[in-house]
Amino acid sequence: MFTGFPSTQTPAVQWWDYSKVFTGTINISLANDCAPIQYFATGGTTTAIQVTLPQNPSQGKTITFKNDRLGNGANQTIQIIDNLNSVAASLSQSGSITFCYISQNTLSTATNVFSNWVVISGGSGTQASNSSSVSLGGTSVAVTGSGGAGVGGSSNTISGISAGCLGGTGATVSGNFSAVVSGNSNTANTTNAVVAGGSSNTASGTSAMVAGGSSSTASGVGSAVLGGDTNTAAATRSAVIVGNNNTISASGTSSSVILGGNSNAILANNAIIAGGTSNNASGDNSVILGGSNGTTRSISGNIVSAASSNPISSTLGINQFATLILARQTTDATATVLASNSSAAATTNQITLPNNSAYYFRGEVIAGVTGAGDTKGWYIEGVIKRGANAAATSLVGTPSVTSLYADAGAATWSVAVTANATLGCLTITCTGQAATTIRWVAQVRTTEMTY
Repeated sequence: MFTGFPSTQTPAVQWWDYSKVFTGTINISLANDCAPIQYFATGGTTTAIQVTLPQNPSQGKTITFKNDRLGNGANQTIQIIDNLNSVAASLSQSGSITFCYISQNTLSTATNVFSNWVVISGGSGTQASNSSSVSLGGTSVAVTGSGGAGVGGSSNTISGISAGCLGGTGATVSGNFSAVVSGNSNTANTTNAVVAGGSSNTASGTSAMVAGGSSSTASGVGSAVLGGDTNTAAATRSAVIVGNNNTISASGTSSSVILGGNSNAILANNAIIAGGTSNNASGDNSVILGGSNGTTRSISGNIVSAASSNPISSTLGINQFATLILARQTTDATATVLASNSSAAATTNQITLPNNSAYYFRGEVIAGVTGAGDTKGWYIEGVIKRGANAAATSLVGTPSVTSLYADAGAATWSVAVTANATLGCLTITCTGQAATTIRWVAQVRTTEMTY
């Protein structure tokens, strides 16, 4: 190793080999005419290598430091000391930084300026401490995960395997194969997670993503928050798209979506809320089409639209309309209750009323056999109410059940509309024909008033 050469003999690269096991303190003082590239092969020990920058080099001299682990030992750090005996940079494996000497500069108190040495590439505190990681510029960027990369930015930490951070500030990228793309104080802390900008966002679900916005969290597996503020997608394969303070809960929920709006919540599978305010989708495969304070009442497949601006009050479900599709297939003349899913009749697949409510209902029922055979249709209409409990459920007057369209072979098929005082719901019952396969589908629309 050399301590100085005439300028005509100074090599372009000065090689320092510390890749073998050794002991003792390592202090290097670079000569004024040292090589412009200082390459360190490290890994022989954990002892830090202290390198002091030249005291009085020529104006504009540049020095690039590179640290590569070539030994089999632990990570070894290079501490670069400036003219005032302060640590100007700390480089771990694959770290690099370039200084330029500017005598009597006026930037001595600025960031990335150390005495008369100015950082022109790399950055203060920038570290890449794994042999296959890289840090390119920025300030206080630490890359400790194998295959990780930090590109610019400030105060970012990349510790996941093959993780990356492209700019921004205050990012934490601890998940393997995860990334933060710019923004402020964002976190990607699980496998394949991504935060693409914004502020104070967290992607904590495997393969989850937050794309911009502020203070949002995607914690469900494969979930996403696309913009907005304070949104949460905690369910598997769920998504919140813009809006504010919207939540898809994790418990028993997957593949649900909130499309904008404010303070909406989903607590069911495959549900959708399309905008609006303070809506609650609690039935599987249910939908709320905007409005304010609408609820699907935990009914599977319920499609709801609430009043837009609370003309009565903000009580959940107080003023809304709904549409529910009910169906069954019969093979005999046994009376069968239609339902919105394949389960037996229950409060979650019927037109179930809350306490102290009244509904106006109308709808159509169609029934038929295969091959465009016998077919029959009905029109139904009426009013149902419920008092303090399910037992206080009753029809108001006699509902209308009318069939104006029927083939002669379907003459015995029938539909009945009743109040179910056990479930507290409206029940539609169909009766078919012996030894005949008939499919029944009903569409029922309700105008709902609740106290």
